[in-house]
Amino acid sequence: MSACVPDSDARANALLDSALMCYSICSTMKTATVRTLRNDYAKLLRLVETGEEIAISRRGRVVARLVPAVSEKVKIDWIASAANRLPRPGKPLTVSASAKVRHESQGAW
Repeated sequence: MSACVPDSDARANALLDSALMCYSICSTMKTATVRTLRNDYAKLLRLVETGEEIAISRRGRVVARLVPAVSEKVKIDWIASAANRLPRPGKPLTVSASAKVRHESQGAW
């Protein structure tokens, strides 16, 4: 009889681990309603572009998910980047110079 106790404990622990894993995965996903999707589509799309997954719900029930498209990794040419073309005076960049580098490196979206 004592041989059955470890099996039941192992099953309970496995079930608990599965539940905790599901909770951690599911709780990090953002949720939006169909109305929010319609009204704030650009904002939600920006979140998806950064890697977020968004569950779309209608009347409290999830009906769809917005997920980032799987694309090939883009190799960045750091030699041709905007930051590499700026002179390096030996002191930190100013706010305006940092903003200029960021703007130039974003490319045409």
